[in-house]
Amino acid sequence: MEKKAKTLKEHNAKTRIQAQDSWRHFTEASGNLEEARVEGKEAIFALEGEFKKTEVIQEEIEREEKDRKEAVERICFMEEEHADFYQKKKKIVNEIIEIKGNVRVFARLRPILKSEMIKMKAKLNKDYMPHSIQSKQKVIQLKSKSATDAPLLDINETFEF
Repeated sequence: MEKKAKTLKEHNAKTRIQAQDSWRHFTEASGNLEEARVEGKEAIFALEGEFKKTEVIQEEIEREEKDRKEAVERICFMEEEHADFYQKKKKIVNEIIEIKGNVRVFARLRPILKSEMIKMKAKLNKDYMPHSIQSKQKVIQLKSKSATDAPLLDINETFEF
């Protein structure tokens, strides 16, 4: 019996040591678990902050994309306006060139001078005509039109011959 008691005591001592070791491991593990829980909370908090930052960045990207699209639309509109303006300008410049370039001298006429009339009357009297020459009026009409049928020149002059 003594041997049994001694064996039991030894067994109890070993079991107590094992229990103390297990408790020590358990408290260490609990401490590590608590540290891991705190670290996990800190990591979650940090990730939530990063997530909020990415949401803000995403909103900024969406705003910038919207602004870019609006700018592209404005540029397209301005390019169309510029093209229309350029076409109108080109048309006006061509009309001005046409007007300036289409003014031509078709004939240069002047009335007969009195001295020329006297000479002509004298010559006619000598050669062919009777002594009285009747004065005749002639109307010379000069008209010109541009390529667009707009009148450029419209002159009526009366001359005596």
